[in-house]
Amino acid sequence: MGDRQSRSPWPGTLAAGSALVLGTCQLYAIEMHDRKDFPDDRVYRQAADAQLRVITCGGAYSADHGYEGNVVAHGFLADTTSPGKAA
Repeated sequence: MGDRQSRSPWPGTLAAGSALVLGTCQLYAIEMHDRKDFPDDRVYRQAADAQLRVITCGGAYSADHGYEGNVVAHGFLADTTSPGKAA
């Protein structure tokens, strides 16, 4: 996730039915979780609105055990633009 910070915009493309939509997600939290205590139910549950979850490896790394945890960035859909239209 590089230098992304909580509250920063995250541009992307998403499918809405059969239409392609350009969207910007607003990050509202970046969390680190131990892999043994990963909150599956909270991270993977269905949201009432369009949400973004970016999950990647994080923490210390060892060749024997891999990464100690996961980093989760949480965001919501802040803006959309149809392809071909000015943003």
